[in-house]
Amino acid sequence: MPTQEMRALWHPTRARILELIKTSPATRTQLTTAAGAPFAEVAYHCRSLCQSGCIRYAHSSGPDAADPLYETA
Repeated sequence: MPTQEMRALWHPTRARILELIKTSPATRTQLTTAAGAPFAEVAYHCRSLCQSGCIRYAHSSGPDAADPLYETA
């Protein structure tokens, strides 16, 4: 696993988000509920995971969507 991905997964919330998305694509709202973390924190960690290449926006969504759908990269 590349170093950038390892750093992205260092935080427990990011690891939990990735674990949840591996099961099925999810929105930030769904991840907030499932991870038990505040919405702003989940949004921050989703951006970090996208930048590291661990997750991506689903084809039907994008960064400008009100509640983007994420999937594994």
